[in-house]
Amino acid sequence: MELLETMAEVARKIAEPQPLETLLNSVLQVCIQKTAAHRGAIMLVGPDGELKPKAYISTTRSHEKFAISRTIAKKAIRENQAILIRDVEGDEHLRMSESIASLKIRSAICTPLWNGEKTVGILYMDTTERGRLFDETDLYFFSALTGLIAEKIENAMLAEIAKEKERLDTEIEIAREIQQNLFPKTIPEIPGYDIACYNRPCTEVGGDYYDVFTLEDRCYALAIGDVVGKGIGAAMLMSNLQAVLRARAWNIRRPGELLSRINSDIAGRVGEGRFITFCYFVLDSGGATLTYSNAGHNPPYHATAGEVRELEVSGIPLGIFGESRYDEFEQPLSPGDVVILYSDGVTEAMNQSEQEFGDDRLRAVLASNSDKGAREISEAVVRAVDEFREDAPSSDDITLVVLKRLPL
Repeated sequence: MELLETMAEVARKIAEPQPLETLLNSVLQVCIQKTAAHRGAIMLVGPDGELKPKAYISTTRSHEKFAISRTIAKKAIRENQAILIRDVEGDEHLRMSESIASLKIRSAICTPLWNGEKTVGILYMDTTERGRLFDETDLYFFSALTGLIAEKIENAMLAEIAKEKERLDTEIEIAREIQQNLFPKTIPEIPGYDIACYNRPCTEVGGDYYDVFTLEDRCYALAIGDVVGKGIGAAMLMSNLQAVLRARAWNIRRPGELLSRINSDIAGRVGEGRFITFCYFVLDSGGATLTYSNAGHNPPYHATAGEVRELEVSGIPLGIFGESRYDEFEQPLSPGDVVILYSDGVTEAMNQSEQEFGDDRLRAVLASNSDKGAREISEAVVRAVDEFREDAPSSDDITLVVLKRLPL
């Protein structure tokens, strides 16, 4: 009856809202008081499969902060059943155990904490005096008790996971807002030109980057980049790229020299296996000329007089070799010409049959829409990609920068 009353008391404690460690310590305290055990512990199975102490109470003097028989604990986990050591004196094998001998254990009980699906830990009790030996009643009591404890531990773990997920979701949302604020809020109005930009990350935060800003002498900067990978890590590299570009572009007008300097700045800081593809244009609106360099990014397309062709490119991605140099190219723009910069999320978009949208489809969309405005061209590309994908999930960010020289 006393043990049943103890179970009811433990059940009431488990129902109370309190931190898990506080709860487990109070449960141990009750168990020791009611069973006259000398040591008690609750240990949980960690991610590495090893038992980690979560709560521990000892009424005996010990030089160790935490001390129980690992032999008994591991045996209970291995066999996944409650173990009653009525009297160590009657078991020669146990008497030879170093941990049992050093702790002077006379009697012990160890029961797995089984939550109905898996063992999440153990409840351990032992005594050091001949006058207090555990029996079958104690075994029944602790075995029944572990079900309540295991369920509470599982619920607490799920609550912690939910809490951590909520925290991460909040941080990701903050990162998403910060990243969106890094993109230009307004696109400069360029006399004689029409420009449109589009970005859609496939996760909360992405690794794609675009920028358009005003330089001096009727010149304008257009940029697009793609950090390998996704998520917060890629977004952090993207923000670093934006900061370096904005800081350097005012003093370094030549695209090839600028890419070399940016590459030197970030090489060695992007991390193992990471790099950034990047394409940078300087538009001289007065001379109707684009000067550009490419660091391993998708070749931009140029549509003129009904013909669509790739712009010449060369160069390896940023962040791989600190001494990399980048060639420059020039492209004159006639009235009605269109240049489109895009990330590989466009051409590598896949449908349910795992076919890629590809370069041919992109060229076809550009050819059939080059007479339209920049925004309409951008929307046509995105619409074509989405129609091609149908219900297939998006696997990469999609980013576009469309520049059109207006007809005279």
